[in-house]
Formats: sequence, C-alpha cells, structure tokens
Amino acid sequence: MNDMITHPVKFVQLNSTGGISMIHEEGGVGGKVKICRVCGDKAFSYNFNVITCESCKAFFRRNANKEREIRCPFSEQCEINVVSRRFCQRCRLAKCFDYSIGRDIYTGDSP
Repeated sequence: MNDMITHPVKFVQLNSTGGISMIHEEGGVGGKVKICRVCGDKAFSYNFNVITCESCKAFFRRNANKEREIRCPFSEQCEINVVSRRFCQRCRLAKCFDYSIGRDIYTGDSP
C-alpha cells in the first residue's frame, strides 16, 4: 500500500501581455510533492510511520501522550486542513490516530 499522496506543483510563466505562455510541473522525488496525511500541507518525510508536515509532526509529539482531555469546541467532526488545523486540537489529534499515527509508535525520542 502506498501511503504517500502526491500532487504535481505547477508554475505559470506569464508573457509580456500578462497572458499565460507556459506551465511547468515540478516536485520532489519523481516529480511529485508529498502531502501531509493529516492536514494536506506540503510534507517532506515520514514521521511516526506516516507522511506528515513539520507542523503536524510537532503537534503530535506535543499531544500524543498527554493525559489531559482535549475538547472539541464544535461538533467533533471538524475538517482538518492547512487553515483549520489550529482551530481544534481534539479533531486534529483524532485524525493523527486515524492515519495510524499510534501511541505505541511514539516514544518521545523519534524525530
């Protein structure tokens, strides 16, 4: 099973009149950009066995083993994306666990 979601990045080149003259696609390995499984932001590597961005990696590391209860300020069905990921910690952490980022994997020593 391929865990990596990838999308090409397009660069648009404008001509002298402001119109589009060329579209380039570039990316990371194989011409693709890795996308965080939790929030959809640009990702660079696997963290806790899942492709994640640096923000979600740090969020998970800080919150995975906390004993305190985190409450959702909404309906516990928040959409987690690049913009909304800071609004609800409960739903973001739940999405981390949904994508197999597990407590048993986290030891506190992983990068």
